[in-house]
Amino acid sequence: MAEIPRKSLSEIIASQIAAQILDGTYKSGYQLPAERDMIKQFGVSRSTLREALKSLEKTNLIDSQHGVGWFVAELNEKNLAQANRMATETDAANAAVRMRITPDDSPDGPKRLPVTPEKPLIIPNLKKDRLGTFSFISWWEREKVENAKVMVVGAGALGNEVIKNLTLMGIGSIFIVDFDTIEMANLSRSVLFRESDSGREKAEIAAARAKDLNPNVHVQYFHGDVTTELGLGIFRRMDVIVGCLDNREARLAVNRFAYWVNKPWVDGAIQEFLGLARVFVPGQGACFECTLTEQARRDLSIRYSCPLLARENVLLGKVPTTPTIASIIAGIQSQEALKIIHDKPIQPGKVIHFNGMTNEVHTTAYTAVEDCESHWTYGDITELPLRADTTTLSDMLEIAHRDLGPDAVLELDQELVL
Repeated sequence: MAEIPRKSLSEIIASQIAAQILDGTYKSGYQLPAERDMIKQFGVSRSTLREALKSLEKTNLIDSQHGVGWFVAELNEKNLAQANRMATETDAANAAVRMRITPDDSPDGPKRLPVTPEKPLIIPNLKKDRLGTFSFISWWEREKVENAKVMVVGAGALGNEVIKNLTLMGIGSIFIVDFDTIEMANLSRSVLFRESDSGREKAEIAAARAKDLNPNVHVQYFHGDVTTELGLGIFRRMDVIVGCLDNREARLAVNRFAYWVNKPWVDGAIQEFLGLARVFVPGQGACFECTLTEQARRDLSIRYSCPLLARENVLLGKVPTTPTIASIIAGIQSQEALKIIHDKPIQPGKVIHFNGMTNEVHTTAYTAVEDCESHWTYGDITELPLRADTTTLSDMLEIAHRDLGPDAVLELDQELVL
């Protein structure tokens, strides 16, 4: 039987790091963990670790930046071959290391090198990676964030802050909806707008400024009324909907649309120093419609359109607010959206109240209404390759008869205006 060559401990550590570079744990340009952390990870002395790092440097797998740390070099054919050679020795090296234990009767028990954790700490190159610091968050999953799709309905004071937060966090796709245009009074509460934007569409400008903040984020916008002009196909493509609205009519519409296609949404509201945030998840606790009083339901029958009187301005949502309360509530909304994306625990059907005058925060639970009109979903949805602007009702009925039989009928959620 052939004898397994004996490897020094520094060679074993070097081969393990080489294997981690090959499997993508440490990518080109990434900074390796601090030496003190690797000493704890591998259970070796500083001199042994330094010897391992020096050997990796000689093979051009890593580079040293004085006063900063060790970085993975650009991989090429030559150093990849070296890495493969070293990595093939990892299994034998690990076996050898496992044999290097103190006696079982040691007061502290047998000592082995700790097993490399499933998700080791990765220190990116903070000079090049704009999202690098998020890697230090223990539960942060970059891939989930970069693949997430979030709709923000409303681009006013709250919407500006939410869009800013989502953009800075690197949310992959953001879809902004608003039907309003920018006026000078918006500038005191909207971080994304400028004086030169007066009269332009809020959704368009918010999308453009978000792209300026982070060019890596995919941003789209829709200038229109969410209650009547946005198809459910957009809603069902989202992971989270964030409502930054100023009236019950739009909230009710978003609530029903989200429920119908089984999507969670995060609502926020502000006035002066007061604010609230709440998460609604279909099938989990109360929804927005469950929270409405009889008076609120009667108010919904009123068309909010006259800006001439103070009372009707309040109904329009033109309530006095400050940029500070907008930041606080939008921060909570953004955090809740992030938790949903990461499958972290949330409290659906509950509301967080914030009183900025007294700095009091409390949470209360809503009671779900058993026969709430919002509480139904479409279930399985079959999407057809048709365009809403060219497909007629007779076309749709013909397809329904073809696929479902001659007795199939069309049921519409809303009235049609021809």
